[in-house]
Amino acid sequence: MEETRLAVYGVTGFVVLVTLVSGPLVGAVDLTQEPRGCTAQIGSGTADVSVESLPDSATISKGQFGAETYYLEVPDGSVRATNVSGQPILSYTISIPELSRSAGPTLFLCTHQSARQQLSIQRLTIDESELDADSYDASLTLLLRGDGEEITVREQSITVEVQR
Repeated sequence: MEETRLAVYGVTGFVVLVTLVSGPLVGAVDLTQEPRGCTAQIGSGTADVSVESLPDSATISKGQFGAETYYLEVPDGSVRATNVSGQPILSYTISIPELSRSAGPTLFLCTHQSARQQLSIQRLTIDESELDADSYDASLTLLLRGDGEEITVREQSITVEVQR
Protein backbone atom coordinates (compact mmCIF):
# COMPACT_ATOMS: atom_id res chain seq x y z
CA MET A 1 0.00 0.00 0.00
CA GLU A 2 2.86 2.36 0.85
CA GLU A 3 4.47 1.80 -2.60
CA THR A 4 1.21 2.65 -4.38
CA ARG A 5 0.81 5.85 -2.40
CA LEU A 6 4.44 6.76 -3.11
CA ALA A 7 3.92 6.19 -6.87
CA VAL A 8 0.79 8.38 -6.90
CA TYR A 9 2.57 11.19 -5.03
CA GLY A 10 5.61 10.87 -7.30
CA VAL A 11 3.60 11.11 -10.53
CA THR A 12 1.48 13.96 -9.15
CA GLY A 13 4.59 15.84 -8.06
CA PHE A 14 6.21 15.35 -11.47
CA VAL A 15 3.12 16.68 -13.30
CA VAL A 16 2.92 19.70 -11.00
CA LEU A 17 6.65 20.39 -11.38
CA VAL A 18 6.54 20.23 -15.21
CA THR A 19 3.44 22.43 -15.25
CA LEU A 20 5.08 25.07 -13.08
CA VAL A 21 8.42 25.05 -14.90
CA SER A 22 6.85 25.28 -18.37
CA GLY A 23 3.94 27.55 -17.41
CA PRO A 24 3.59 31.27 -18.05
CA LEU A 25 4.73 32.30 -14.57
CA VAL A 26 8.15 30.65 -14.65
CA GLY A 27 8.59 29.87 -18.37
CA ALA A 28 11.98 28.21 -17.91
CA VAL A 29 11.15 25.41 -20.37
CA ASP A 30 9.14 25.73 -23.59
CA LEU A 31 7.46 22.44 -24.49
CA THR A 32 5.56 23.77 -27.51
CA GLN A 33 6.54 23.23 -31.12
CA GLU A 34 7.22 25.99 -33.59
CA PRO A 35 4.21 26.63 -35.85
CA ARG A 36 4.44 24.70 -39.11
CA GLY A 37 2.14 26.93 -41.13
CA CYS A 38 3.11 30.10 -42.85
CA THR A 39 4.01 32.81 -40.42
CA ALA A 40 4.40 35.60 -42.99
CA GLN A 41 1.66 38.18 -43.38
CA ILE A 42 -1.01 37.17 -45.90
CA GLY A 43 -0.56 39.07 -49.14
CA SER A 44 3.12 39.74 -48.58
CA GLY A 45 5.92 38.47 -50.75
CA THR A 46 5.90 37.15 -54.27
CA ALA A 47 6.30 33.98 -56.35
CA ASP A 48 7.04 32.80 -59.86
CA VAL A 49 3.88 31.10 -61.16
CA SER A 50 3.76 29.10 -64.38
CA VAL A 51 0.61 27.48 -65.75
CA GLU A 52 0.78 23.73 -66.30
CA SER A 53 -2.82 23.30 -67.43
CA LEU A 54 -6.10 25.19 -67.56
CA PRO A 55 -9.34 23.86 -69.02
CA ASP A 56 -10.53 24.86 -72.51
CA SER A 57 -14.21 24.50 -71.65
CA ALA A 58 -16.71 23.96 -68.87
CA THR A 59 -20.23 22.55 -68.69
CA ILE A 60 -23.53 23.40 -67.11
CA SER A 61 -25.43 20.17 -66.59
CA LYS A 62 -28.78 19.28 -65.05
CA GLY A 63 -28.92 17.93 -61.53
CA GLN A 64 -30.23 14.49 -60.73
CA PHE A 65 -33.67 13.26 -59.70
CA GLY A 66 -35.66 15.70 -61.85
CA ALA A 67 -34.41 18.79 -60.07
CA GLU A 68 -34.71 22.11 -61.88
CA THR A 69 -31.21 22.96 -60.76
CA TYR A 70 -28.18 23.00 -63.00
CA TYR A 71 -24.53 22.89 -61.97
CA LEU A 72 -21.52 24.63 -63.45
CA GLU A 73 -18.62 22.19 -63.54
CA VAL A 74 -15.11 23.32 -64.43
CA PRO A 75 -12.29 20.77 -64.94
CA ASP A 76 -9.29 21.20 -62.64
CA GLY A 77 -6.21 23.11 -63.66
CA SER A 78 -2.71 23.19 -62.20
CA VAL A 79 0.13 25.65 -61.76
CA ARG A 80 3.69 25.52 -60.51
CA ALA A 81 4.68 28.12 -57.91
CA THR A 82 8.43 28.51 -57.34
CA ASN A 83 10.67 31.04 -55.60
CA VAL A 84 7.92 31.77 -53.07
CA SER A 85 8.73 34.43 -50.51
CA GLY A 86 6.31 35.67 -47.86
CA GLN A 87 2.72 34.51 -48.35
CA PRO A 88 1.37 35.78 -51.69
CA ILE A 89 -2.22 35.13 -52.73
CA LEU A 90 -3.15 33.21 -55.88
CA SER A 91 -6.75 33.49 -57.06
CA TYR A 92 -8.35 31.42 -59.80
CA THR A 93 -11.73 32.61 -61.09
CA ILE A 94 -14.26 31.73 -63.76
CA SER A 95 -16.55 34.57 -64.76
CA ILE A 96 -19.70 34.24 -66.89
CA PRO A 97 -20.91 37.81 -67.54
CA GLU A 98 -24.20 36.81 -69.23
CA LEU A 99 -25.23 34.93 -66.08
CA SER A 100 -23.67 37.47 -63.69
CA ARG A 101 -21.77 34.62 -62.04
CA SER A 102 -18.20 34.16 -60.92
CA ALA A 103 -16.58 31.58 -58.69
CA GLY A 104 -13.19 30.26 -57.73
CA PRO A 105 -10.76 29.51 -54.94
CA THR A 106 -8.09 31.62 -53.32
CA LEU A 107 -4.80 29.94 -52.41
CA PHE A 108 -2.26 31.25 -49.93
CA LEU A 109 1.20 30.25 -51.12
CA CYS A 110 3.94 29.27 -48.64
CA THR A 111 7.59 28.40 -48.98
CA HIS A 112 7.11 24.94 -47.43
CA GLN A 113 4.30 23.88 -49.80
CA SER A 114 4.67 21.71 -52.85
CA ALA A 115 5.50 23.69 -55.99
CA ARG A 116 2.58 22.12 -57.89
CA GLN A 117 -0.80 23.57 -56.94
CA GLN A 118 -4.13 22.06 -57.96
CA LEU A 119 -6.78 24.58 -59.05
CA SER A 120 -10.32 23.37 -58.37
CA ILE A 121 -13.55 25.32 -58.68
CA GLN A 122 -16.44 23.88 -56.69
CA ARG A 123 -19.73 23.20 -58.46
CA LEU A 124 -21.85 26.31 -58.75
CA THR A 125 -25.64 26.03 -58.62
CA ILE A 126 -27.62 27.74 -61.38
CA ASP A 127 -31.41 27.81 -61.57
CA GLU A 128 -32.94 26.51 -64.81
CA SER A 129 -34.85 29.77 -65.34
CA GLU A 130 -31.54 31.64 -65.73
CA LEU A 131 -30.43 29.52 -68.70
CA ASP A 132 -31.67 30.83 -72.05
CA ALA A 133 -28.75 29.85 -74.31
CA ASP A 134 -27.00 26.61 -75.29
CA SER A 135 -23.57 28.04 -74.51
CA TYR A 136 -21.99 31.02 -72.79
CA ASP A 137 -18.69 32.84 -73.14
CA ALA A 138 -16.64 32.86 -69.97
CA SER A 139 -13.17 33.85 -68.85
CA LEU A 140 -10.71 32.11 -66.59
CA THR A 141 -8.42 34.43 -64.66
CA LEU A 142 -5.36 33.57 -62.60
CA LEU A 143 -4.09 36.46 -60.43
CA LEU A 144 -1.09 36.70 -58.11
CA ARG A 145 -1.27 39.31 -55.34
CA GLY A 146 1.66 40.22 -53.15
CA ASP A 147 3.59 43.22 -51.88
CA GLY A 148 0.82 45.57 -53.00
CA GLU A 149 0.91 44.36 -56.61
CA GLU A 150 -1.60 42.38 -58.64
CA ILE A 151 -0.19 40.40 -61.55
CA THR A 152 -2.37 38.66 -64.13
CA VAL A 153 -0.65 35.32 -64.64
CA ARG A 154 -3.14 34.13 -67.26
CA GLU A 155 -6.51 35.19 -68.60
CA GLN A 156 -8.22 33.12 -71.23
CA SER A 157 -11.63 32.81 -72.82
CA ILE A 158 -13.51 29.54 -72.66
CA THR A 159 -16.92 28.28 -73.75
CA VAL A 160 -19.42 26.93 -71.24
CA GLU A 161 -21.77 24.40 -72.85
CA VAL A 162 -25.24 23.81 -71.42
CA GLN A 163 -26.16 20.11 -71.35
CA ARG A 164 -29.93 19.71 -71.05
